[in-house]
Amino acid sequence: MSLPSHMKGEILRPGKACLHCKARKVKCDAVRPICTPCSRGNRAAKCEYADQEIYDLEENISRLEKRLKELEAHGQQPSCDEATAQLSSTQLKLNQSDEELPPLVRVFLVNLVISYSRQLGFAMNKDRFLATLALSPADPNYPSPALLHSVYLWGLCILNCEQFFNLERRSLEKAKLYVADALNSRDPKTRFQALQAEILLAQYFFCAGRPLEGRYHTGAASSLALSSGLQYIRGVIPPNALTPDLVGSISAFEFPPPRDAIEEGERINIFWVTYNVDRCWSVAMDRPAYLSSPITPRSPILTPWPMEFQDYASGMTPHNRRELLDFVLRRQKPDSIHPAEFSIPSLRVKASALFYSASMVVADPHRSTPMERLKGLTREMSEQSIGELLEMLPPLHHMDNLSSEDQSAYIVIRGIVLASRIQLHFVAAENSCESYAVCLLTAKCIVDIVEFIAEHTTIFFLDPIVSAVWTSAAQSLARDLSRSPHTSIPSSTAESSRADAVRMCNGLKEIIKRKPLMTYPEAGDTFGASPSLVTLYKKSTVTGKMSKRFQF
Repeated sequence: MSLPSHMKGEILRPGKACLHCKARKVKCDAVRPICTPCSRGNRAAKCEYADQEIYDLEENISRLEKRLKELEAHGQQPSCDEATAQLSSTQLKLNQSDEELPPLVRVFLVNLVISYSRQLGFAMNKDRFLATLALSPADPNYPSPALLHSVYLWGLCILNCEQFFNLERRSLEKAKLYVADALNSRDPKTRFQALQAEILLAQYFFCAGRPLEGRYHTGAASSLALSSGLQYIRGVIPPNALTPDLVGSISAFEFPPPRDAIEEGERINIFWVTYNVDRCWSVAMDRPAYLSSPITPRSPILTPWPMEFQDYASGMTPHNRRELLDFVLRRQKPDSIHPAEFSIPSLRVKASALFYSASMVVADPHRSTPMERLKGLTREMSEQSIGELLEMLPPLHHMDNLSSEDQSAYIVIRGIVLASRIQLHFVAAENSCESYAVCLLTAKCIVDIVEFIAEHTTIFFLDPIVSAVWTSAAQSLARDLSRSPHTSIPSSTAESSRADAVRMCNGLKEIIKRKPLMTYPEAGDTFGASPSLVTLYKKSTVTGKMSKRFQF
């Protein structure tokens, strides 16, 4: 099949070809939305560009700008004399006398957040949430201000345009005020949505390189979850169990029975999202977890594994035949026929549990309390669980037919599980050749993930916890590159590690090009711009500028 004449002799700039043609090494004319080779080969569904999501966002913004101008021209927008709103790719102006976002802008931001819900920790049913937005603000089922402003905040964060930074800061202040006001509400809807808002705020601060504030909001979310008994869904609540483990001053509260399976599913899923954020960031920051240890007699976690909402809607009953502790201590095999064992939300929880338990296995007994240590758990047990969980995940190069949302979820899960393995062996690697080799091999697997994202996907946003995953790989590689021939384990792998370091840095730089999520104004040292990653940049001879929003 010959190519059109206009393609002959044409050389596209690097990165312009569609991903499918690039992978097949086929000459591409980069015509949008479908290039000529993909169109002729009936491969329209596979024709994607590395900057496709940026292209789509710009198209959406252009449409919004046009529609807002039409509304202003026809006088259809209320209070146009007092406050005008114009959203474009270059400018957003809001009169200081009116801080409300225009309706179309709000819808745009909400849809943007919904499209990244898994990565942000948004655990509510998306269809129901969107349906409530169509209600009057006076309706009791309309979303709470705490939740709405947390969602708007994340929408502006994802856009990450310089002209929106002031608006983003204002949205952050409003979100914090509304959330603080909602924390002790006795209204079930307000309390539940305050928990969801706290998770969004925690994730926002972790993303922005402000981990102490992220940890504060994680603690508030954990307190809300524990005080509301969400760790006992479908379980028997121990006597006097709701109050002893609270963090802060949030009062105990009991939700009324759920109206249906979807509402119960929201409660189950929001608890486990809280667990994920709490467990993973406690390890990343080397701090105790807020949610009680699963072995604490007064506060065991009895809530069933989370499922997809279509499973709740289909009548699939959540069950807690195999509790969290059974998984961690390998006391029962998984139920091979129940979707709760293998759903993406469930696999994410198991990855978080392994990340945390690996840190407990190697914890200094003088620094950790008996409550924090998992009695009976060994490195061998954790290693077995890590291997089994990795086998449940689709291989990187077998994810072509998955949605971008599912691809992102599996990538994060795989990254956390691999980081768990490094966590398990990193200290021992100082004196063990076997553990040293495990760390380097696992770091290479994490580099493979970075390279896969850069070369085979259009992903530009992931759960902020991936900064800890990348850092774990960077620490292992940087240690190998720094090792002296006179140490107890002399390095014979420096060249391989240097090559992996170069691959990692180049992959990260390629991902950054898709959208400037890492070009936020610098504010000193941050968690994201970790010393290990900076060191890796230097040692791999690849120079780069680390900045505040380190999401990859």
